[in-house]
Amino acid sequence: MRSSGRRPSDANNATMAAESELNAAVNKLLKNTPAAFKVVTETIHKVLSNVITYPDDPKYRELRRDSNTFTSKIASCAGGVAFLKASGFTSDDRCMRLTEVDVDVLKAARAQLKAAVKQYNAMCQELQQKEKEEAAIKLKELQEATRKRRAKQDAESAALRDSILRGVEVLAPDLLRLRFDACCPIDRHERDRQLDPTNMNLHVTDMLLSKPGMQCFLLACMQWRLSFAPVSALDAF
Repeated sequence: MRSSGRRPSDANNATMAAESELNAAVNKLLKNTPAAFKVVTETIHKVLSNVITYPDDPKYRELRRDSNTFTSKIASCAGGVAFLKASGFTSDDRCMRLTEVDVDVLKAARAQLKAAVKQYNAMCQELQQKEKEEAAIKLKELQEATRKRRAKQDAESAALRDSILRGVEVLAPDLLRLRFDACCPIDRHERDRQLDPTNMNLHVTDMLLSKPGMQCFLLACMQWRLSFAPVSALDAF
């Protein structure tokens, strides 16, 4: 007697083939951009849910190929048509339709679709974390490069300042000699005395007189001192 149903081995092979097709379709879905993946998975989930809820309503088992929903939300995204075919839909030139409704197969396909959404979200989070880590490394490298550049600039500025100071120290006696020779013609002995670095009194006096208002202050101090001087001292003046 010939059995009217399929043998268990045939059913297992069919199930394995359907799962393989679903896995292949999911791999294609995962290659979409976040926006496209969201659109195609939500659309397919709605199609499957409608058929599961209304298995006897023919309008939910058929998708026109020229409809805006099919062209823009399923066919334009990677893996969209492949997932519907793996779920049991067949295709012709006019539409995709589900001729035989197996609710268990559709539920399994929908569960596979939900798992793909979770996998895609995990992939996106991992990618974002990787991008954050790479950005943090680049920021640290940029900060280190900026620190080194500033340190180099500071070192160059310090070296230039030291060079200028050394040059001033070397040229200072000659500049003072030229100043005195040009503006204050005096004899050689007086010039040498004023240029003598050991003559601290002279240098201190020059420093004080160079301050704004110091000349008036010293003059006032001298007048105040003379106001308390003895008469004999005043007579001396």
